[in-house]
Amino acid sequence: MIVPELLKPFTKEFKRTLASDEIIIESLQAVDFFIRSGGEIKYLIFEEGFNLGQIPKEIPRHGYSRQELSSFYGYRFHVGVMALAKKPRNTKLEDLGDRILVFDGITGPENIGSLVRLAAAFGFQSLLVDGSSCSPYTPRCIRVSTGHLFQCLVHETSNLVEALTELKEIGYEIISSELAEEAICVYDYEPSKKLAVVFGSEGRGVEKKFLELSNQIIQVPQAPGFSSLNVSHSAAIVLSELFFKSINKARHLKS
Repeated sequence: MIVPELLKPFTKEFKRTLASDEIIIESLQAVDFFIRSGGEIKYLIFEEGFNLGQIPKEIPRHGYSRQELSSFYGYRFHVGVMALAKKPRNTKLEDLGDRILVFDGITGPENIGSLVRLAAAFGFQSLLVDGSSCSPYTPRCIRVSTGHLFQCLVHETSNLVEALTELKEIGYEIISSELAEEAICVYDYEPSKKLAVVFGSEGRGVEKKFLELSNQIIQVPQAPGFSSLNVSHSAAIVLSELFFKSINKARHLKS
């Protein structure tokens, strides 16, 4: 089967060969979030008859039938629209917001996408991603985040120890979420203004070197005999609790 040049970046065969400064965005909501964030789209591929809503008319677009798209795409096409876009620039550490979500060796795109969505929901404006984690810019991560990735500032690093050390030096408190003897219950922890919260992989948790760098280790209380939560479930509890305490503190200061 001869795949049209315009569709090659979106297919299973060619997706792995994207340029380092290119990303694939799937679904109208994710494309819309990207545009509103100021992102640059090279062109759109859409299903003929699909309503592209408020997407600016000047963005190049190319329509195909659902049958053609499914055939070239490699599986049933159902997202309506896809975009080939320019990857956002890596945000400098010092330009990240006061609330940073840190990924240590989290490889599942579904988990990354869910964590990004939680970050946006609970006021964590920034992401710090180590080299052993799945990039949040993979198509699956973006889709699971429902495009909320583009509401966040992202810093990808090959040296997470160095990055966390730098954050600590400029006033951030480093918190690791981990089941450990020295951990305190998340409900007993009072968050500081500038905070970076580290989550590790479900298999090994947060690495020891990051635990040693942390100002505090926190954990979610669990029933006796239960080993661990899914990382996105744990993050939902931790981030919502930190968000709740932060807004309560803000209300108290106002009163």
